[in-house]
Amino acid sequence: MIRAGSYAVSLVVAALLGTSCEPSPRFGAPVIGDSLGIAIVDHGAVDPEALPMLRLEAEPLVSIGVVDGPDEYQFYDVIDAHRRRNGSIAVLDRSRTLRVFDSLGAHMWTAGSEGDGPGEFRRPQKVAELAGDTLVVWDGGPARFSLFVDPGELVRTRVVAPLAGSSRVLGLSNTDRLVVAHQLVERGVVNSHSAITVHVEMYLLHVADVQLALLGRELLVIQYQEIDEGGAYSPAIFEAAAVLAPAADGFWYGDAKRDELRRTTVSNGVDRVVRWQGPDRAIDESDFDGANFRPLRVDRGWVLGVERGELDVERIVLRRVTQ
Repeated sequence: MIRAGSYAVSLVVAALLGTSCEPSPRFGAPVIGDSLGIAIVDHGAVDPEALPMLRLEAEPLVSIGVVDGPDEYQFYDVIDAHRRRNGSIAVLDRSRTLRVFDSLGAHMWTAGSEGDGPGEFRRPQKVAELAGDTLVVWDGGPARFSLFVDPGELVRTRVVAPLAGSSRVLGLSNTDRLVVAHQLVERGVVNSHSAITVHVEMYLLHVADVQLALLGRELLVIQYQEIDEGGAYSPAIFEAAAVLAPAADGFWYGDAKRDELRRTTVSNGVDRVVRWQGPDRAIDESDFDGANFRPLRVDRGWVLGVERGELDVERIVLRRVTQ
């Protein structure tokens, strides 16, 4: 059973929430209440046998990557990949390049290189598709986005100064809006112990006019530093990292292990809380372990990810999801 990570959250949200919170024949009708204007959707005790068990088909729809061959088909530590609306696949890896392949896996074009100039990347983290087939690449080092169109033409690049430091894009909220997590580290004292607290500020970044909208500030991690008799520091983390996933005009956050997710938006703040009890089932864990498969994108009918094979060669693999 897969629970942790953004791909699992996507499936949990899709299975338990849907887009309208209508009753599902698999789960029955949730109890929908209201608390100070916040919708509370409680699914109660969830029978794991009633939840869909999704399987990845063994034979990939598309496989990109070679042990030995042209450079454009060799990957080094894949960071992110995205399947576009036209079926082509965009890939970022540690070569600091953006590569695009057609729906059958043939190389189309490569853009970018390591550096700080226009169209170059220092620490690329995410690639996504905006309206009009435009690809946006987020570079977490300088907090900069770059826009590319076929066949690899750079059309715009912009540094977003308020997000400098430690920021990562979670994905698209809706057309031309990125959900960005900006991490803030603070030092202080908690319960007489020196402590490092890590908060995350969530923003919507409108790419067209580079406008930021603050969605909220959430505690991510508290780390205490104990001092033993010899004066040595020993860190201990007492809080688990939060679950963060894009939603329309906002994001979902919470901890799936605590069986609760909350949605917050620019216009309404926290407007919906979803609760359930019991385990969730998403994709059979054996489908990942046996193939050394790391999911990067999950949709209702497919998973795009990285498969590590012989000689640790990485391949971009598109696999169908079935029940």
